[in-house]
Amino acid sequence: MAALIVGLLVGAAVLLWAGQSSTRLRSLLGQEPEVCGSPGAASVRAGVTDEELAFDLDLVAICLTAGLPIPVALTLTAEATGDRSGLLRIARAKTIGGEDLAEDDRLRPVLDVFVFSEHTGVGPAPLIESVAGELRAASRRRRQEAAAALGVRLVIPLGVCILPAFLLLSVVPVVISLLTDLTTVFS
Repeated sequence: MAALIVGLLVGAAVLLWAGQSSTRLRSLLGQEPEVCGSPGAASVRAGVTDEELAFDLDLVAICLTAGLPIPVALTLTAEATGDRSGLLRIARAKTIGGEDLAEDDRLRPVLDVFVFSEHTGVGPAPLIESVAGELRAASRRRRQEAAAALGVRLVIPLGVCILPAFLLLSVVPVVISLLTDLTTVFS
């Protein structure tokens, strides 16, 4: 009877703990859940990962290294990637002379690079590549922190499910056999 109750409790704990695994993984990695919508929507842009944004910035740097002007490089990259990072808006702003039109805070350093490049005459491509490298490093750091936190979070299921099962399957039968042997010895 006790084994049945423990089994039901363990089953309930597993059902409560189990959700959609992709949602749990995204929450552990510190990412937003996937959002449905049109490709140009701002909510989709918020779901762009740092790796995707870094890839887009690498494409911009390649275009700039090839000698394209900043608005053209941003426009070509936005067209090639479906404008998932919001670079087309920045390209249009650069074309008409606007400055601070980034929807994503991660693009602020890119805007700063463009301003610095315009004021000093330094080519923006290496600086854009360094911003992309910083995005990748930040993403890698967050994944490492999430992996470290995962070890701590896995202790709870271990303590709740595995250890009681170990006690019920190994220690309890030994104690019961010892008690039956002791009762035969003392009776």
